[in-house]
Amino acid sequence: MGLALLFGRRLAQRRQFRAHGFCQSLVMLLNLILILMIMLPAFNRQVEPKIPSGLHDGYYLTAAIHAGIGTLAE
Repeated sequence: MGLALLFGRRLAQRRQFRAHGFCQSLVMLLNLILILMIMLPAFNRQVEPKIPSGLHDGYYLTAAIHAGIGTLAE
């Protein structure tokens, strides 16, 4: 995905904005699929049951913050 993002950046530099948009959108959708298939089930299984009582533990707090920021970023 990182290489595809760099390729999309290059497309934008070359003013190929339609191809840039397609490339970046494709990477975003692939990332969303991976989040839904891998990260969300793991979060729901390991972290979500411990919210809010477990937030004093750095493991759960870090995972919750990561999920929040990642949701905003996506």
